[in-house]
Amino acid sequence: MADEWRSEAWKRRLRILAMIVGMVAVFWGVDTLQDGDMFATVFSRQGWPLLMPVVIYGGGLLVTGTGPRKVDIDCRVAALLAGDRSVIEGYPPVIQAGLQRAFKAGADERTLLPLLHGLLWRLRVPVPPVAFAPAWFNALMFFIASYLTLPLWLQVQDRWAPEVGGSMGDMAVVAMILFGAFSLVYAGHQAGEHRKLNLPTWREFRRGWAEGTNP
Repeated sequence: MADEWRSEAWKRRLRILAMIVGMVAVFWGVDTLQDGDMFATVFSRQGWPLLMPVVIYGGGLLVTGTGPRKVDIDCRVAALLAGDRSVIEGYPPVIQAGLQRAFKAGADERTLLPLLHGLLWRLRVPVPPVAFAPAWFNALMFFIASYLTLPLWLQVQDRWAPEVGGSMGDMAVVAMILFGAFSLVYAGHQAGEHRKLNLPTWREFRRGWAEGTNP
């Protein structure tokens, strides 16, 4: 079972990598046609911030191994389903215990291992897993992740070279408002789903983990 998910993950990641390379090549080609110099593009071209959302989104897909199909779950979650705990071994021990508890309780597979949470866990910052966190915290984390993906780079483009992208600053503000509203709705929905799991609060779970009284 473990070999199966690893093989499928590599197949998906190769397809995703090919997509990223193709999009970067198109961006590079368009800039080359505009500038007439293929060595003065992408890294020095004024429009490089516009490529960053693609790179960040594609990088996220490479980490998760999530394909374009709705049935393609996060390959790290597939590893847990296959009984492979190596995908969470780099996280703080209390986080590993919390993730396994949430996994056994039936937490939504799509929210089990968010990328921003995973990054913080790799840095040994024990932010609570989504299933244990209050709605306001989940909304905040979702908004931060969304901001880093798109609005930030629209703002960078607006300041770096506004003549390239026009009113990118205004678009960033609109995007932040939309992401903020969606974050609140999404967190509210997840709070309702998490109540059904009958999990303790993160503070209670950490206390029980430290005392060795958690089931």
